[in-house]
Amino acid sequence: REQGLGSAEPSGGFSPEERPEERLEDLGGIDSILDDLKQLIVQPLLHPEVFSHLGVSPPTGVLLHGPPGSGKTKLAHAIAGTTGVAFFKVAATEIV
Repeated sequence: REQGLGSAEPSGGFSPEERPEERLEDLGGIDSILDDLKQLIVQPLLHPEVFSHLGVSPPTGVLLHGPPGSGKTKLAHAIAGTTGVAFFKVAATEIV
């Protein structure tokens, strides 16, 4: 365990899932979408120093929306797998 990080208890019933194995490089046929996601999500997470050097704030979130089966969860898994961040699967009905 890294210094300064205590054990975190899940709040509100949210707990991280196992880290996904998918990577953005594994997805095909959606190159323009992947480029946008890399700029909006991956770069700020992996290289925050670029944003601080430029004096701008990185994006604070992204909302994936679309009909069932359009690949929102697959994209979220690939983002989490690529960046190494925790993945929390949350349904809208759990938030309201």
